[in-house]
Amino acid sequence: ESYEEAAEVGGARAIAGTLFAPVPPNLLWQHGRRLRGTDPRGAARVLRRALLAGIRGTGPYPDRKAYVDLAKALDRQLDTASGALRERLVADAAEVYWEAGRRYAWIGDEISAIDFLSRACALDPTSPRYAYERAEALRIRAVREDGTVDLGLLAKASEGWERAYALGVPGTEIPWAYVTRALIAHEESGDLY
Repeated sequence: ESYEEAAEVGGARAIAGTLFAPVPPNLLWQHGRRLRGTDPRGAARVLRRALLAGIRGTGPYPDRKAYVDLAKALDRQLDTASGALRERLVADAAEVYWEAGRRYAWIGDEISAIDFLSRACALDPTSPRYAYERAEALRIRAVREDGTVDLGLLAKASEGWERAYALGVPGTEIPWAYVTRALIAHEESGDLY
């Protein structure tokens, strides 16, 4: 993509606003990706700007990859952070992994969704919202294309849902979590048709 080349050739100058005003969000994203390994703090700043401005692309949720890049930049900062800064970075990274995981679930990539949602849960094991999302992704993944059910994955979904419920009852912001529980029970019954 041309934005990748512009980020590579132009570096920080490409996003300074002197060449393009306003700076295209996808150019910000590509520059942030390049910074992630050497300057994770700068990468996070640029990637947040890109997400706020609105990543564009083909297919649904083109911003999902930028969320992953931001999560990884935040994760890299955890290596050296301590105290209140570390706590804030952990909370931010968990939220961003959750955002990435949701978007991957919405496009039907449950494997990636489960990975990112699991990371969100590991970073913030007190959040029922992250745990409910993970349980739903596991439930969806448990039902194979031929209609059969992977009972091991379904058991993980059920355990995850119960763990989420112990953390907090689904409120008005996540009423769908009750549907997840009902579908898990239905799929555990073996009577899918």
